[in-house]
Amino acid sequence: MLALKHRTIVADAGANDLLVVRNGKVRTLTVFPTFTAPTCPPNNNGDTSCDAVPTDVELGPDGYLYVSGLGAEVEGHIYKVDQWTGEIVQTWGGLPPLTGIAVSSHGTIYASSIFAGVILKIGRDGSTSAASVP
Repeated sequence: MLALKHRTIVADAGANDLLVVRNGKVRTLTVFPTFTAPTCPPNNNGDTSCDAVPTDVELGPDGYLYVSGLGAEVEGHIYKVDQWTGEIVQTWGGLPPLTGIAVSSHGTIYASSIFAGVILKIGRDGSTSAASVP
């Protein structure tokens, strides 16, 4: 959850969406798309796509929401979302399943994966590095 002035943003892993809670009312901000990967299991609808499974949400210095995704424990993603319209404006994929995210005041993204035992660092220039954690 992310507490903002006058509203709270909730990353709902069960429904694969972002919710906005304001004045006791809940609305859906965005629903994350499924994706395909060779190891995605069969879904209830019979296809073999994976759910995004959002795990954390943070507000970046650019005013966008950054959301980490567990990706059905197959492939992690980071989604950059317009906080007002819910539009997904950028996606980083092919990452290990992600369990948390932080964004520095300079726009550097840090994402954690307990499955891979790493903290990823994604620079504003798109460069990526990883640090192992026990």
